[in-house]
Amino acid sequence: MSKRVRQYISILAAVAAYYLVHEGAHLLYALFTGAFKQINIMGIGMQK
Repeated sequence: MSKRVRQYISILAAVAAYYLVHEGAHLLYALFTGAFKQINIMGIGMQK
C-alpha cells in the first residue's frame, strides 16, 4: 500500500474512533441519568 493510502485510512479510522467514543459517551451518560425513555439509533447527518 502506498503512503498516501495509509494516511487516508488512518485519518478515516481516527474520525470513526472519535465519533464512536464521543457519541458513546453521550449514550452512557443518558443511560446513567435516565434521560430517555427510548433510544433511536440514527445515521450521521441532519435530524428532523
